[in-house]
Amino acid sequence: ALLLPAADEDVDQGEFISAGEASITTRDGRNEYRQRVIVTVFDTGQIDLRLRVQYRLPGDTTLYSVFTSPISLQVSTVVLDTSGTFKDIRDVVHISLTVWDYLLLLAILVLILLMLWFGYRWYRKWKERPAPEIPQEAEPQIPAHVIALQALETLRARKLWQAGMHKQYQSEVTEILREYIERRHHIPALEQTSPEIISALAVHGISPELIEHLERILRIADMTKFATYQPSNMQHEDAMDVATSFVNATAVPHETSETMAGTDVRDQGETMKKNAGADQPTRAEDEAMDRQEREPLTGSGNTPRNAASQPDVDDSSGSNAPEEGGSDHV
Repeated sequence: ALLLPAADEDVDQGEFISAGEASITTRDGRNEYRQRVIVTVFDTGQIDLRLRVQYRLPGDTTLYSVFTSPISLQVSTVVLDTSGTFKDIRDVVHISLTVWDYLLLLAILVLILLMLWFGYRWYRKWKERPAPEIPQEAEPQIPAHVIALQALETLRARKLWQAGMHKQYQSEVTEILREYIERRHHIPALEQTSPEIISALAVHGISPELIEHLERILRIADMTKFATYQPSNMQHEDAMDVATSFVNATAVPHETSETMAGTDVRDQGETMKKNAGADQPTRAEDEAMDRQEREPLTGSGNTPRNAASQPDVDDSSGSNAPEEGGSDHV
């Protein structure tokens, strides 16, 4: 195998640049190799340039090297004429601008102005941007029955009827019930009369027993607010007990189990049955209620129609409506 020059190591006193294809000529049973090799030399003077060729003999793995006969080169630098003088630098050549050159400059100027204008608009928009809204955690929704029970307990602790404020006590009890019915059953109880509330609850599937007890305390509250009727202590307690039992019995099922601590809704009905006997007014109280029904409404010259069963005031019959500003409707 024959290895021809292919790297700087194969050039003595020079550097390898490139090599062409080798040609082989057979003469008298011998092979003659010819190859064009380009080298470079940076030294000056006489240079004896030699090239290395490597080969292996058949059956031998040793790589042998031989050098070609030296080629003498005379390398010299550029001869300078020191007798002449240095020539000055040529003047700058001024080239006149054409129309296209001016158009190009104008286009560049317009582009710069557009960039400045868009940059200014973006800056104003960025400066006037609204402040980022900080997401607020949604407050947990308090169940309607929890709100109502807390309000009833607060009202009980204030002891209004014990202090002689019978009308305010009855008004606040029914107001709490109306707000609970509106939140829980989506009935506009705050804007309806007592009979309208009772009719709407019957449509919503509330048990007749609960509706009967609710109707009783609403009727007594209407008579207290819009007539001169004064409930007894037992009726005040009955209003609070019925309101609490109604809220517990009609709360959302999974919420009821938490607030009632495992008490079944039917147990509340039984509790209301037990209280029913104590809730009924005595004979003397019934007579007092009948007398109050026959008396005219406060501030009105007309007699209410059957206030014991229906506390509404019929506007069409000429009776005056209850005074404005009240929290309940009759």
